[in-house]
Amino acid sequence: MKRVNVSDIIYNKIIEEFKNDNIKFGECLVETKYAEKFQVSRTPLREAIKKLEQEGLIIRMQNGRLKMMEVDNNTIIEIFNIRIAIENMLLQQIIENHELLKEMENNINDCIKYLNTKNFLLAKSTVSQFSSILYKSLTLDLSIKMLSTYNILIDKLKNKTLAPEIRLSIAIDEHVQIFKALNEKNCSLAMQLNEEHILGARNSLLKNIRY
Repeated sequence: MKRVNVSDIIYNKIIEEFKNDNIKFGECLVETKYAEKFQVSRTPLREAIKKLEQEGLIIRMQNGRLKMMEVDNNTIIEIFNIRIAIENMLLQQIIENHELLKEMENNINDCIKYLNTKNFLLAKSTVSQFSSILYKSLTLDLSIKMLSTYNILIDKLKNKTLAPEIRLSIAIDEHVQIFKALNEKNCSLAMQLNEEHILGARNSLLKNIRY
């Protein structure tokens, strides 16, 4: 039986609190408060915080106090640019991976089905899995770390928006076009379409975000 790592459990709890906006951007974190909240000792809590510091989500100030990272429009633009760079690299790798391409196709078909039946919650959840399929071809530890942090931030930001359903429909259609280009082994077109897709998602987020 696999041993449960307490610090990993705390790490995931802090991430969920952050995503669900129970912990705000720039909020100061007091160790004693969270040790009491999670009913754990400060040792595993500090291990979890150290990992979050390494990922850039928690900042240790000069006075030693801790706070969650802050974001603004420039931060959002930067992390979407990082995503474009990494995904363009991955598109070149996945084009020969028939198993992942089939998984992408199934994902798109599920998205279309949920959208047509007006199950927008499930459609939204499923459409976000498209990039996760692409990331399965990723083997570079640094890129994985960057994308992990990126996805946590984007999930939190999306929870703070009132994203219109029309953007969901557009995103699914864009995934269809990207998949078609990959299936036809037209990597340059897939990269162009993916960049346009990411920039569209970025602009929608910037338009609807509530800090």
